[in-house]
Amino acid sequence: MHMYMFLRANLDRLNRYVNDLLAQYYMFDHNKDVQKGLLQFGVRPIQLYELVFPEEHLKDVLEMIMPRQGGKGEKLFKMAFNKMLGAENIDHMIKDLKPTNKRYLYGEHVDKLLIGVRGDPKEKKTPIDWAGPKEKFERADLDKGKKEVI
Repeated sequence: MHMYMFLRANLDRLNRYVNDLLAQYYMFDHNKDVQKGLLQFGVRPIQLYELVFPEEHLKDVLEMIMPRQGGKGEKLFKMAFNKMLGAENIDHMIKDLKPTNKRYLYGEHVDKLLIGVRGDPKEKKTPIDWAGPKEKFERADLDKGKKEVI
């Protein structure tokens, strides 16, 4: 049986939770006639990472991480995540990638599926901008058709 779930926590607490999961063992029938065995609870992370870098270095980053495009079965999955993240698919850019020797990352036995990219917002916002404007708001009084200034 396989179960999938998203986990989000401080890295230390997340690692502790995963270690506790790995400490679980379950009985199973190894050989239906004779043997019973213990099976360790399997935990295989499926993680989504956001990599942040200057836009002009996109090609260098792609050559460094050497992602794969994904097959036909992953197309719908990638479309859904791109829509959720506000990103765009750039599979056309990774078709002819050649690894460079500029930077080396250990990537053996690491499946790197590229979901998409999203540019930085054009206008920079400060924490004051996030709080909203300091001007007065008008609220329509639906019963009387009047506007009240708050």
